[in-house]
Amino acid sequence: MAFLFSRRGPKDYPIAECATLTTAKPDTPASGASVPPQDGVPAYDYAIIGAGTAGSVLANRLFQDGSKQVLVLERGTYMSDTLAKIPLLSAARSLQDFYTTTIKSEPQPGFEGRTSAVQIGRMVGGSR
Repeated sequence: MAFLFSRRGPKDYPIAECATLTTAKPDTPASGASVPPQDGVPAYDYAIIGAGTAGSVLANRLFQDGSKQVLVLERGTYMSDTLAKIPLLSAARSLQDFYTTTIKSEPQPGFEGRTSAVQIGRMVGGSR
């Protein structure tokens, strides 16, 4: 199983094993298409988008029998410090922009024209 992270975290957060990705050419058909393997580029049977709770469990289940190659793509980082391992204290990470993305809604008529914000975690294991 390989992990690919879009950016590295602070120096004290180790990054899991990384993989190299290539993209298909724009003229490659999307439906049922396959890209021939290239030398030095790993091939995967499954690509899981997001290493949250569901993505991590799914990747683990697919990888357990040892016959499948699984790539997990995560936008965020892997946190291994003590703060990340304590459930109540790990919520403090949601206050840091490095670990979250905030999405705001359009003004809602039923909400007196106000918007609402939803925070999405960017880290292995999900945000909450």
